[in-house]
Amino acid sequence: MQAAHFVRSCSSVAALSVLIWEGLINFEDEYEHIWHPPTGPAKRIYLFSRYCGICWQIVDAAAMLGPFSSFRTRPLMCALWHGSKLFTCISLLAALEIVLSIRLYALYGKSRSIGIFLSIMLGTGLAVGLTSHVRTMCIVHFNHACVVQKTPWDYVYFSVFCFMRHALLWMLTVHKRNLGRCHHSHRAPIVHLMLRDGAWIFAGISALLAAVIPTSFLIPVMAQTVFPWLPSLVSISTCRIILNMQRLQIENTPSAPELSTNIEPASEVSQAAYGHDDFRTPTTSACETLN
Repeated sequence: MQAAHFVRSCSSVAALSVLIWEGLINFEDEYEHIWHPPTGPAKRIYLFSRYCGICWQIVDAAAMLGPFSSFRTRPLMCALWHGSKLFTCISLLAALEIVLSIRLYALYGKSRSIGIFLSIMLGTGLAVGLTSHVRTMCIVHFNHACVVQKTPWDYVYFSVFCFMRHALLWMLTVHKRNLGRCHHSHRAPIVHLMLRDGAWIFAGISALLAAVIPTSFLIPVMAQTVFPWLPSLVSISTCRIILNMQRLQIENTPSAPELSTNIEPASEVSQAAYGHDDFRTPTTSACETLN
């Protein structure tokens, strides 16, 4: 049991270290693209994802090295710790999905039907997550090492629904890429960026869920060893997406015609430079919607 707790503690500290390291290496871009511009949705979501993730990982690592190292923790404390961990993950996942949905909404030209669909999907996902969270806290039991003794099936329902949401977001992005090929606009930087980021996020979320859910039934201690990486990787993914979008917005300015000509015909780009909403490039539309 002590060896298992040591591995859990090392995993928590490692997840915190990676999160802080990633923040430090991107701090220059963060200052330029996040802190310097005026406050907007992108800035709020970025700051929440970045620093909420760091704060929670600090608390989690401190708890693993402190109170939960005695193996005499009261069940109530275990429940509060476990509940706060789940709530943090749900919140960070919601922030990630909001960013992905806003980008997709802009990519589809702010289509009303797409906006309604994405809003319903986000609302349903949040409702399922919170319902699963409440039900789990009512039925879950812990041993003296704060390890869940029997994994509730609500975890499976939440994970499957999460996988389905990200699969839908990815398929909608791929569908837009295929439509773009018919109009000779598939080389738009925003489409390449969304495909690349979406592929990594979908693969990462799928891999984490595939690792956590089966092991939570077979080896509960191992599942809680992997779990600290979920908030860290979701936080990093959200921040990277926003930074990539902000960098692309700077690069795709009217003063850089070589980028604009890869998106639209020259006549449309010239009108986009004058700010007419009907002729804006996909990159400009997506970045402005996010901001």
